[in-house]
Amino acid sequence: MDLLNCFTSCSNFLRLGFLLLTLIMENTQARIGYFWHITDLHLDTIYSTQGDVMRSCWHIERQPPSSSTHSPGRYGDYLCDSPWSLIESAAKAMKSRQGDNVEFVLWTGDGLSHSAHPMSEMKKLEILRNITDLLGRTFSSQFVFPVLGHEDGTTTNFRHMGELWRHWLPTEALHTFEKGGYYSIEQTKSRLRIIALNTNFMRHDPKYSQSHLAAVRQRMPSNTMNGGGNMGGAGGMGSDSTEYKNYYYHHNNMHQHHGHASDWSSSGHGYGYNSHHRGINVMPGGMHYNMNGLDGGGRVSALSEFENQDTEKQWIWLEDVLSKSKANKETVYIVGHIPPGSDERHIGLQQNGHTTFTESNNKRYLELVRKYSSIIQGQFFGHLHSDSFRIIYDDKGKPVSWMMISPSVTPRKMSVGSNNPAMRLYKFDTDSGQVLDYTQYYMDLQLANTLGEPNWLPEYNLTHYYALSDISAISLHNFVDRFTSNDGSWFAKYYRANTVRHQNENCEGVCMLNHYCAITRVDYKEFRQCLEKEQSALRSGGNKSHTVNGKILIILSMMLTITMTYINSICDFLCIFQRLITRCQQLNVIKKFQLYVRFREMRIKIMGNFVASNNNNGANYKKETKGFDQVLLYNVESIESKRYQALRQQNHNCHHCLQRKPMSITQTDIYICICKVLNN
Repeated sequence: MDLLNCFTSCSNFLRLGFLLLTLIMENTQARIGYFWHITDLHLDTIYSTQGDVMRSCWHIERQPPSSSTHSPGRYGDYLCDSPWSLIESAAKAMKSRQGDNVEFVLWTGDGLSHSAHPMSEMKKLEILRNITDLLGRTFSSQFVFPVLGHEDGTTTNFRHMGELWRHWLPTEALHTFEKGGYYSIEQTKSRLRIIALNTNFMRHDPKYSQSHLAAVRQRMPSNTMNGGGNMGGAGGMGSDSTEYKNYYYHHNNMHQHHGHASDWSSSGHGYGYNSHHRGINVMPGGMHYNMNGLDGGGRVSALSEFENQDTEKQWIWLEDVLSKSKANKETVYIVGHIPPGSDERHIGLQQNGHTTFTESNNKRYLELVRKYSSIIQGQFFGHLHSDSFRIIYDDKGKPVSWMMISPSVTPRKMSVGSNNPAMRLYKFDTDSGQVLDYTQYYMDLQLANTLGEPNWLPEYNLTHYYALSDISAISLHNFVDRFTSNDGSWFAKYYRANTVRHQNENCEGVCMLNHYCAITRVDYKEFRQCLEKEQSALRSGGNKSHTVNGKILIILSMMLTITMTYINSICDFLCIFQRLITRCQQLNVIKKFQLYVRFREMRIKIMGNFVASNNNNGANYKKETKGFDQVLLYNVESIESKRYQALRQQNHNCHHCLQRKPMSITQTDIYICICKVLNN
């Protein structure tokens, strides 16, 4: 009997254990969730397959054709913004790939094209309404969390934008959005909070204040402004392309979010600042502004006062939300359009990288991230059109937080290059908010246009592609350290993804260094120091950098003088430097060459070194420089008469020096090209 009772007890125990194990497995599976991240759609309603790729792919009647060598494709062109067919195909691909098995969608801004500035306010809102409708129909059972991009958030009233997106945002979120273009929203069942920033208040762009004038002006009290009227654009930009369809939102018939409506809320939490925020329309008494003029410093004086208030309000609000989230043991995603730090693809000695935030805003953001890094599970941005990431370190140099920068849907060529259209699917733990992985999808634009069908395919899986154990600041830090490997294979993988498989050229030397410093040094001062002090860390195995002594400089000058009569093109000239010095490892080498002047002045310096070192008389100097001038004159005329593409095809060894279009020696300092060769 005792034996029977023992077996019965064991059986019940095993049965109970099995049930508990089943529940644990089910709960573990339930914790896995997914969300999409799309950014920089840049819909151009005037895009036409009969358009001119040299004129934004617009078909303009009675306009003489340019020298373009191809016509725009159905799904876009690397020189133009997105047609409707590309945006629509992206939405369909997201739906077909994941269906309704997504928790939400992050849309980090810039729905309007880069050429939207002259459009009227109504036209801009119509375009954003159509994108909103497309996403609403595609994700009828999910929430889309949008943020303002610098193209679509600068000239549009926040209240109008809030009206477009009110079916996605709770009342409290709308309250702050309509005041300042930012909001916070909580997933109540998992204690995950999404903080959506208006990074337009933080950006560094001297042209931005004028374009942002209308949005600020519409929110300023009428009795504080001289004059009135609508600050809309100059009207539409012509009739829409027949390839662009107009979809209009009818809010009364908006899609219902089945089963998710109670999952996300603001619930008043994190908005203790609201009572103060309601005073946003209160300006100092008796102050009047001239909204039509600029002050002596080239800034809009009326705008500065009001924008500074808006910027400060967002900072106070952000820290208040982070503080309360930490007290309530929430985890946080920070979402925005423009990322802090420097653009990894903007390379140049003068600018030391293209910055995004102002210096003070950049510093303030980093301080907050360091302070609340324990609850920040992810930061998600766009704007740069490239695929990259950033690592933030604490004061002791320990990596404490990371941010992901997603590539754009638009393939349009920026000053730093084009990319294939892209979108990203994240995998995360819905309980903790921890990001587990992501899959990057892309469209091979050239192939899609050739076949006439969209071909959205997985490009890579993050943890597998970079051999990461997890997605954390430490893992990403260890991965970036591999950039310095002797064969450069890990950086090559990263750089291939950086342009979404649309890689035009190699990236070595100072180019690689710029990526490394932008990723690991989000602080501007540290970024500049990284460029100056750590050039030898890349592709050199950590060897100490060396300087070129004066004797080598003299020899180099002599060799240049001897070979000048054999120079047949600017490419040959640049490649002389490339053969003599494969990598310029310190910037003071360039200073010793004194190549910060234009081509003609540079010649004088080189010839001067030659004459001084050999004590040549004035007659020989004049004779040598005359011959050199003839070569230079030939090259200038040759360059100005040939197109950019022809020059690249002429000599691949130095095509990376000829990125600008047109490459005019009379307009562009040659030292930039020389330096790029010396740094490769």
